[in-house]
Amino acid sequence: MKRIQLKHRLKQLWSEESGQSTTEYILILSAVVMIAVKFKTTITKKLEGIVDKVGGDIESNIGTN
Repeated sequence: MKRIQLKHRLKQLWSEESGQSTTEYILILSAVVMIAVKFKTTITKKLEGIVDKVGGDIESNIGTN
């Protein structure tokens, strides 16, 4: 009798999916972090270019007023 109950409980635990969403979020987050680390220099250069352009535009507009 105990063996059947244990087997039934193990089947319930195996089919339970409540903890899987957390694992999926961790996997997705780790993939995003790996991509960000891989392309860190490229992203940094692009952001620096954008900031420099915006800064230059602001300076040129302030200088004309």
